[in-house]
Amino acid sequence: MNSVGLWGLAALVMSCAGFLAFGMTTRRHYEAKYLASSPAGLVRRLRTTAWTLLILAAVCAFLDQGPIFGPVLWSGTVMIGAALVFLTLNRTQIFQAEK
Repeated sequence: MNSVGLWGLAALVMSCAGFLAFGMTTRRHYEAKYLASSPAGLVRRLRTTAWTLLILAAVCAFLDQGPIFGPVLWSGTVMIGAALVFLTLNRTQIFQAEK
């Protein structure tokens, strides 16, 4: 099995960016970051951007590992990206709950 190359790293970055865009569609996360409610059309654009980034991540994973192991790499990058963004966006609630 091949090691993960630059296309695989690009897939991970795109997965993280896609899930960050999904996270910013949530009113609570958007208001915590920007201290204002999200503009009307922004949520739709962020969701479209997020789905586009996840599709591009799949393409990068296929380019890196081929048709057999590409979906496996993409699944892994999606899981890692979702976990990293979840922990990043919710870190204040997690640390406050521990105290």
